[in-house]
Amino acid sequence: MFHPLFSITRPALCGLMGALLFTALPAAGQTAATTGAQATSFVAPRAAADFRSRVEQVYFNGKALVFDESSLTYFCPLPSSLRGGADLTLHITAQMKPGAEGYTLRFEDLEPAADGSVTVKHVNCTRTYGLSLLSEDAQTAVGSVRVAFTFLPLVEVNVASCNADDYTRGSLRVTDPDTEGQDQTWVADYRYRGSSALGYNKKSYAVKLRDAGGESADGSFFGLREDNNWILDAMAVDRSCMRNRVSTDLWNDFATEPYYQRDGREDEGRTGTRGRFVELFLNGSYHGLYCMTEKMDRKQLKLKKYKEAEGSDPDEVRGTLYKSSQWSYEVLMGHEPDVRSYPGRSPRAYDNNNRLETWADYEVKYPDYEEERIDWGPLWRAINFVATSSDEQFADSVGEYFDRPVLDDYYLFIELMLATDNHGKNMYFFNYNIQEEADGRKMGIAPWDLDGTWGRRWDGSSELTGPSQDFETYLWAHEHGTFTLYDRLAASRLQWREALAARYAQLREGYFSEASLTNRFRTYAELFAESGTDSREARRWPAYHPDLQADVDYICGWIGQRLEWLDAQYGYEADAIGSAPQTAGQLTAEGGKGCIVLRSAAPVEARIYGADGRLRRSVRTAGAATRVEGLTPGVYVVAGQKVLVR
Repeated sequence: MFHPLFSITRPALCGLMGALLFTALPAAGQTAATTGAQATSFVAPRAAADFRSRVEQVYFNGKALVFDESSLTYFCPLPSSLRGGADLTLHITAQMKPGAEGYTLRFEDLEPAADGSVTVKHVNCTRTYGLSLLSEDAQTAVGSVRVAFTFLPLVEVNVASCNADDYTRGSLRVTDPDTEGQDQTWVADYRYRGSSALGYNKKSYAVKLRDAGGESADGSFFGLREDNNWILDAMAVDRSCMRNRVSTDLWNDFATEPYYQRDGREDEGRTGTRGRFVELFLNGSYHGLYCMTEKMDRKQLKLKKYKEAEGSDPDEVRGTLYKSSQWSYEVLMGHEPDVRSYPGRSPRAYDNNNRLETWADYEVKYPDYEEERIDWGPLWRAINFVATSSDEQFADSVGEYFDRPVLDDYYLFIELMLATDNHGKNMYFFNYNIQEEADGRKMGIAPWDLDGTWGRRWDGSSELTGPSQDFETYLWAHEHGTFTLYDRLAASRLQWREALAARYAQLREGYFSEASLTNRFRTYAELFAESGTDSREARRWPAYHPDLQADVDYICGWIGQRLEWLDAQYGYEADAIGSAPQTAGQLTAEGGKGCIVLRSAAPVEARIYGADGRLRRSVRTAGAATRVEGLTPGVYVVAGQKVLVR
């Protein structure tokens, strides 16, 4: 039976003084507890037990509250529209246990309106509120609990046991404040995920959704993609709990689209995941701040699906996806870890028929090695090209093996963040369709696991990661050396450093500006503070996340100094918009009516970016004037310089 909150006479209780910020109405023989807004409220275990013995579930505005056994507190997520101290109107209902009819609920000391609702003035997520169960005469409190609000969604994970090898059956419910009504409870399978992350008590989870019959089922959360695979990232090593999310958000916003999207073959692929910060409850107890994210897979990248056999035709591998997991000669693409020597040796041999997930410290992520044919060949050939090609071959053909615009963006990305664990390892490599004649061997790249960034190393330390240092020098001094692919680009005749400087100059005015970068961190930090999540995380995991806000302050200071260093390295200076010819090295660009005219002393690859940072055209100049037509009026960037098209 459901019982709404309705108007009742204010109970006369010993110790009740005026309008309390929190009211713990005791059972017989107990004493009411009152606290100020910032203090920790107390509820007697007996009072909470009496409440819970009669109340099966409490609903605020149709949403089931989540009960935390460790603090005897109900949690309720609020939509972001209520941030800033807005008034909250609550319709409170309860499902009572059998035999517990006739009781009523009272929220704080608020008098209900005619429709049974109560209005909480200037709702505050950094304090708790009292919810009391009253007897039939509405005079006697027979139990009470606390209620806490947050602006983050709530995730309930229930699973009896978990390990890193096999999935264990459990359940999942995600309470999203931005959707109406009760949220679905899913059957879900769980296992721990990560490698070094397994050493932390706060574990990350891989999640597979199931239907009632145990079959794979797709679900969508927070407006993200619909899928059966999800990740609950614990972020244990990251003291700010946001480096990976902020970094991937940045990549999603600025990185050049992969080659098969630029030419229109796909229009929805993503080379970065999306995610939402949540507060997680494990088996009924508060477990901390997590990020619920999409998985990097074929669906995220929109790779061509595996083609099963038809008639006499065999199965056909089309899209491929690989992930680098540990350091090796093959992962570094041409030198052994810690050895500054490039022997020109081919990578080790592979076997497509052994049904193994790994080769040479890579993992095959698509096709499914357990159920489908796999092909390590595209990855092997790309590594072999980097490791063994002559200087002339490398310069002529690197664009056939790798998506150069994305490759350049990725270097600037990890250099900006001083990424300590992402220059070969913790990367995804993929082919859209290896059966294509033109681009069948071209590798795209996608980032992964970006916790060791923005002034902290992969282990969470900061002693070595000062902002004012050269990226490549750092990698040789403190990690396992540089990525051979970038070493070869730097040594080639392709004027790679000049291309990086031009792209950096463009990004520096927008996505890489100090204000833009620090705002990404401050925005999440403000969300955590206003939700009270930062304080709860510090109490739950003091060894890992004692002060999220302090680490964000550290990051923002680090960013300013890092940009100063990179500005000097790339010779960055802000420039003015103009239609006069702009020069960068051997390339000049002049804006005209609906066109840009490119001139260079020798053939060179010219990239034309829009003001939003997206690649619009990629043109190989012929040495003389090259006219690029069909451009809409506006500002474009070529070789780091702004060009105005009328």
